[in-house]
Amino acid sequence: MSHGRNDVIEAMRGLAVALVIAYHLGWAHGGFVGVDVFFVISGFVVASSIRRRRETEAFRISTFLGRRIARLGPALALLLIFVALTAPLLGPIGSLGVTRQTGLAATAGGANLYLLANRVAYGQLDNERNALLHTWSLGVEEQAYLAAAVATAACLRLRLGRSLIRRTVLISVAASAFIWWALADPTGTGAWWPQGHAFFNPAMRIWQLGLGGWLALHAPAPWRPHPAWGWGGVASIGLGAILADSIDGRAGVVAATLGAALAVRSAPAGETAAFLRPAVALGGVSYSLYLWHWPLLVYSRALDPSRTWLPELAAVALAIALATCSTRYLERPLRSSIERRRVVVGSGLAALTAAGLFVVAPLNPLAFSAPGADTYRLQLAPHPDETSGCRWQPLRDAPDGPCEINPEGNRTVALIGDSTAGQLMHGLAELAVANDFRVVVATAGGCPAADVDIMVGGAGDRCRRFVSDNLRDAGELGASVVVLSTATPVYVGSDEFGLGRGHALVDETAEKASLVIAGIGRTTQEAADLDLAVLYVEPVLPIGSWNARACAGVLAAHAPNACAVSRHLHDRSSSESALLEAQRDAVTGAGGVTVDLSDALCPGGECRTRDDAVGWLRRDAHHLSIAGSELAGDMLVRTLEDILNQPMEPS
Repeated sequence: MSHGRNDVIEAMRGLAVALVIAYHLGWAHGGFVGVDVFFVISGFVVASSIRRRRETEAFRISTFLGRRIARLGPALALLLIFVALTAPLLGPIGSLGVTRQTGLAATAGGANLYLLANRVAYGQLDNERNALLHTWSLGVEEQAYLAAAVATAACLRLRLGRSLIRRTVLISVAASAFIWWALADPTGTGAWWPQGHAFFNPAMRIWQLGLGGWLALHAPAPWRPHPAWGWGGVASIGLGAILADSIDGRAGVVAATLGAALAVRSAPAGETAAFLRPAVALGGVSYSLYLWHWPLLVYSRALDPSRTWLPELAAVALAIALATCSTRYLERPLRSSIERRRVVVGSGLAALTAAGLFVVAPLNPLAFSAPGADTYRLQLAPHPDETSGCRWQPLRDAPDGPCEINPEGNRTVALIGDSTAGQLMHGLAELAVANDFRVVVATAGGCPAADVDIMVGGAGDRCRRFVSDNLRDAGELGASVVVLSTATPVYVGSDEFGLGRGHALVDETAEKASLVIAGIGRTTQEAADLDLAVLYVEPVLPIGSWNARACAGVLAAHAPNACAVSRHLHDRSSSESALLEAQRDAVTGAGGVTVDLSDALCPGGECRTRDDAVGWLRRDAHHLSIAGSELAGDMLVRTLEDILNQPMEPS
């Protein structure tokens, strides 16, 4: 085992990649701070390299960047080619588009900028199926290297003294850290600053990379820190992971960043402790392991929709094996090659090859030409409220008129609510003409048909006003019945939504349930006061975190039942049953009618995501497919007929 600072840095890299993998496995929700550790290490190592080489040779931007490309390029290019070839088959079929675009951006060192431009939030499930999501951190580092090269060249040209440079870097670190702290969203939901900026914006990482660089530039000689400094740094990183999980993401990031800074500046003399050797060994392959573990985890989940632990552990084991091979047989030989120019050119050609493969990925015949793939695309297509521009459109005063089905119908029905209302539009459209219905539609994803405010997520009282305004407009457009629907279990059970009314934030499950149920009752009463009969469609039985878009391309095309799961109505938990009963009571107590679609969608009480005769019935755990909407539409129309044929009581 070698002596000196390299072992400490390798151990820190091993700890960082272990935290990231634990985070991606769901074992340590604060493990994302491992990336912050990586940034500090990168800043320290690169600045140390510049400082050492300045003592023996002139600094050239091309030489510096060439070394970084030779270090990072070959392994990254190999991974990108692998993902371009395998994503159409092994990756989630619904995420191929974003994976391709991220891959194309990654070939140019800009994956983070692509994700930032598309307002991606790191923790959203759809984005977590992007097999190249993790390349955002490489984009940040590559852009930092370019900025460091230009800044170094400018300092040398201006002949700035080392003391001035150190002070300038320190001031930049402090300013960047202050801005990051002020703007980063501790809730991680983007309520007042888009969460993507905290992850993907390179300006938000200056303080971490710069802190590592400042430590390298400010190294006093000789430097003999006490070994306790290193252990304190490790403890601070662990504390950061705990804080990020349980208290405040920002506090966790700061603790981990400072811990990494303390650790990399601590190089205890003597033999590395035996129990640290696994961390040092893991650190030696940390770069390739970081590259390989995430796509393989994404693939394991796409091939195993039930999300059992064994395939995920097998994916991590395979990633370690591939990382070891990549490090030993690709990275190290090329890194030590004296023909650096050939390595750089070869990496560039490999990246271009990957880009070309990403372009033609949708043409893969094994995944996209089979009959099953066509059925998948048709039945799991977006619902009409998404494709026809009905989302967030008012029933009156819309630029292109109201969003409606069968304008010539003699009986007007309004459909209002969130995406669980929007999913009913296709089923109603299929039957509107035959039943002489005119259906006017106003839906908004993430906006419950309830008198509550979305306090986390940026909507505020916009949703409440959207529903209330469209209830009034529905009456003025001649509607006699309004169909409402809300994904009540999602708003109550998901951390993504913090609810309130006025300025009070409610995020405890029991309080959220009471607030939503009371809001549903008030909205039903508001509709009744407008002489609108209310049909409140109950949410379908949730089926875990299942999503048809997460199915591997090869399974969706050739073995779709392998991606299907089911849940029996009897498996509904007591809290789910209590929430459903409370919603029914709130609606009926205000004079409304509820309808449970289970009779149409769950024959024998078994709610399946796919039926051999019909095809896909669900898009995800909470939403119907096109075929599912058609089944629901028939039951929905029968209920509407019953309501319309009843004599209206005088108001």
